[in-house]
Amino acid sequence: MPNSLTIRDLVLKIVTGTLRNTGREVHQIHDDDHLGDKLGLSSLDFAVIVVDLEAELGNDPFRTAAPRVQTFGQLVQLYEQANEGASHKE
Repeated sequence: MPNSLTIRDLVLKIVTGTLRNTGREVHQIHDDDHLGDKLGLSSLDFAVIVVDLEAELGNDPFRTAAPRVQTFGQLVQLYEQANEGASHKE
């Protein structure tokens, strides 16, 4: 991950990129925006986002557990926690 990007910035970049790549308009995204209802992400979109985040961050928090993630803020928090845990293992 580039040093200038925070986890939040990276998640936002990947989510907005996925929306744009599928021809959807991108508006300002807030922590409480529901991934499916508000942002319109499908399960395939979500899978693409997880793969892209794993490529950037080197970890996939969904491999070891199946946390219930419904909002953008929950997704960011999950990756912040996973990245923090990964940096403690090094």
